[in-house]
Amino acid sequence: KTVAEKQMEESAGQAVITVPAYFNTVQKQKTQQAGKLAGFKDVTILQEPVAAAIAYCHDDERENLTIMTYDLGGGTFDVAIMKKEDGIFDIMAFGGDRNMGGCDFDKRLAHWIVERLREQGFDIKADEESAQWMHLMRMSEKTKKKLTDYNEYHLNEYDTDIVDVHQKPVRFDLKISREVFEGLISEYVNETLRLCRQAMEKSDPPIEPNAIDE
Repeated sequence: KTVAEKQMEESAGQAVITVPAYFNTVQKQKTQQAGKLAGFKDVTILQEPVAAAIAYCHDDERENLTIMTYDLGGGTFDVAIMKKEDGIFDIMAFGGDRNMGGCDFDKRLAHWIVERLREQGFDIKADEESAQWMHLMRMSEKTKKKLTDYNEYHLNEYDTDIVDVHQKPVRFDLKISREVFEGLISEYVNETLRLCRQAMEKSDPPIEPNAIDE
């Protein structure tokens, strides 16, 4: 509340708080209670896909629109299909996977890095509970971000604080292309597309791709 008031340079008595599309009634009520505990007198709960659609189409003068939101987060994936009629948004269908997101991409890349290091002679355990694994995950996320801007990234780091089972210091000297990375994560990307198609089929009536405006 304090941050919002500082940003707007005025007092805020009302708030719209967004929640994931899959939140149930109890979770929405708890979120609303939290908003009131923060000092807001009036709290409206809005599902994240609806908020995204409203923000995206804010300046769109068309009265009737069919909109799909594709929300791939760090740990979850959400897809929602909405219809805007006479300025009113209504969710027609939503779906997704609460346990799939960017962390899975990082994990797949981390395992790829471990395999390459083993080929270089490092005897590394891929223990996902260890501090070393957390370091590998951070390196993977960094690499993933670099491959957004470059077709190839050279992961070159000599002071990693990682040692293999023989206490041999591990050095990163690996090159990975965007094409290789996309191959590693294609299973997850294809699953998001399947979930999108599933949401379109669940809509009443079912929606064809050419019926989606945005």
